[in-house]
Amino acid sequence: MLLIRLTNLTNLKVLDLSGNSISLSVTWLGLHKLKNLEALDLSFNNINGTVESQGICELKNLFELNLARNNIGGDLPDCLNNLTRLKVLDTSFNQLSGSLPSVIVNLTSLEYLDLSNGYFEGIFPISSLANHSKLKVLLLSTRNNNMLQLKTENFLPTFQLKVLRLPVCNLKVIPNFLVHQHELKYLDLSHNNLAGDFPTWILQNNTKLEVLCLTNNSFTGNLQLPHSKHDFLHHLDVSSNNFTGKLPQDMGIILQKLLYIDMANNRFEGDLPSSIREMKTLSFLHLSKNNFSRELSALFTVGKLRMGC
Repeated sequence: MLLIRLTNLTNLKVLDLSGNSISLSVTWLGLHKLKNLEALDLSFNNINGTVESQGICELKNLFELNLARNNIGGDLPDCLNNLTRLKVLDTSFNQLSGSLPSVIVNLTSLEYLDLSNGYFEGIFPISSLANHSKLKVLLLSTRNNNMLQLKTENFLPTFQLKVLRLPVCNLKVIPNFLVHQHELKYLDLSHNNLAGDFPTWILQNNTKLEVLCLTNNSFTGNLQLPHSKHDFLHHLDVSSNNFTGKLPQDMGIILQKLLYIDMANNRFEGDLPSSIREMKTLSFLHLSKNNFSRELSALFTVGKLRMGC
């Protein structure tokens, strides 16, 4: 009965079937008949098969396609090139594999792209997204450790991202295009092989950055902060790196809005700066596996503080 109803709803523009128990392939829904469909949400189901087998490539008027958290496998097919109007594409948490295809390069209308938690492999040059001038959110990671590598050659992007998540991408160096980004609010470069000094310039360039995640890399040296206050950063995770030395004495003033700090598993030493008292909203502080020498209890009077261990 559902097949008949969907097949006949040829003027349908929005279809949300998320969070049901749809399994197997969804070709029985007759999606390919819904030529006017602009938004399709099939997330949080048990759909299997391939993207191509779902009849999705025939929906040329789609602006939004959400396939997240299913069991869809295989490669992303070239027929997605038909979806030239697509602004939102989410294939996260599926069984998709193979190389990231050129089809992503051709979808230049994308504003939101989530390819995280698949099984992609091979080399993908970030510069292939240089002409995606509307792109605001880019989320990419793989469950195949060391199988996906992002090339980070220098290029001039036409986009200004607000959210960038690239964990487990074998980056090795911070992507050069980040030098040209000034509107980031969320940046996650964790679980890569990044080395060198703390990228102070990221905070300086992105004055509205709220979340910075650099955990499980190989950064070294001191934690160098900007000279002026950063009024938006509320989450900082630099745990599991090789940072050394003392924390900046003005840390609590420069990063006064922090709610969450994780600096565990480094080689920080000396006293904690008394300016941390200025972080009135701080609720989580994780400093274990370092070489700090001062009693912590004297520094904190904020009742809501939660100490990580």
